Amino acid sequence: MAPGVTLKGAVIGGGEYRPAKTVRGLLWQRETGFGDFQPELRLEQDYCLLAINDDPPVQGRYSAESWREGEQIREVRDLRLPAGSDGQVDVVLQSGELSIPLGTIEVAG
Repeated sequence: MAPGVTLKGAVIGGGEYRPAKTVRGLLWQRETGFGDFQPELRLEQDYCLLAINDDPPVQGRYSAESWREGEQIREVRDLRLPAGSDGQVDVVLQSGELSIPLGTIEVAG
């Protein structure tokens, strides 16, 4: 995701998704050579942005610069499905120009 940070896992969740339900869960690991780190968790449908969470990692309570080398950080990063959502929605993690698809959820509107 950024120099010195590795995405170790993501939990999108199971079950049925409906508008107002949240999507969450990321696991990071600090490596050597840490650099700037501004991840965004996004919900996209047909190349349109439905929702974005661009909070600092761990909502700023434990800054990424403070992470120790090799430390794993579990982060809850909520994204609320907007009203009117329906169909397949892509869950995407983005940092700068790097975009990583995490999966697709089916939303029953």
